[in-house]
Amino acid sequence: LNTVTHLPFSAIKLDRSLLYHICTDARAALFYQSIVSTFQRHTDIVRAVTHADAGMNTFWRSDPVEPADGIITNERGLLLTSMESDCTPVYLLDPVNKAVGMVHSGWKGTAALIAVKAVEKMRQEYGTDPENVMAAFGPCICRRCYEVGGELMEPFRVNYSQSDITRLFLPKPNGKYTLDVNLACLLYTSDA
Repeated sequence: LNTVTHLPFSAIKLDRSLLYHICTDARAALFYQSIVSTFQRHTDIVRAVTHADAGMNTFWRSDPVEPADGIITNERGLLLTSMESDCTPVYLLDPVNKAVGMVHSGWKGTAALIAVKAVEKMRQEYGTDPENVMAAFGPCICRRCYEVGGELMEPFRVNYSQSDITRLFLPKPNGKYTLDVNLACLLYTSDA
């Protein structure tokens, strides 16, 4: 059990099944109205969001919506979020058109080039030029810790070269592999 205290909340108590929040100030209500979170199902779906989506997929509003592991917007004042454990969060910024994206890139989304699809969606929706996009990756599982079976190579073969596959999947003595998802994200975002 962890307890976090800082304004505008008096206390947030976290455990495996419960999240309590106590609002002490009107600023918290305004803050809630500015958050949109991905609806993660390990897809390559990206959708544009607006203030009408505020609160979407958060603990205070979980409307049944179409899954989207990537969300983009050009509306000021929206905070795009996602939750990861071992997947890679990818943050996208188009400073020219003032558009942003938040991508939950698990191995399935990474194999399917979800961040590239997010940039393409930003191009369609906001006129983003991929050359102007900056990408940053958040913490994710490292190569040393991510043990996978050889069958995971197959989905990567669709969008990655054999040379890339060799760099991404390192064989282990036990017949398994370690997968470098962070490198996979870097390879496909630098080519976008």
